[in-house]
Amino acid sequence: MRLALLLTSSLAACSTGPDLWDGTTSRHDVAGYRFKVVQNGVQASAFRVNVMARPGPGVYQAGLTAIEQASGCAVDRSSVSGDVAMMSADLIC
Repeated sequence: MRLALLLTSSLAACSTGPDLWDGTTSRHDVAGYRFKVVQNGVQASAFRVNVMARPGPGVYQAGLTAIEQASGCAVDRSSVSGDVAMMSADLIC
């Protein structure tokens, strides 16, 4: 039973959100943070891929800047969601 619970939990952790893996992927370094940015149409997500004990408050702006660099579009600030490891936003192109 424990094994079944462990396997189910592991698979649930694999969810990446709506159709992100179908998009264009790039890597960007911004303000000491490294991001993998995935863009799919007018939506994009920035995943922070460098390890640090306590990311500073600038990590959010750095993630949004990485999204703008990757997409060439502006981020719709009212659509931003996420945390210090992953940010998602709609794009204004």
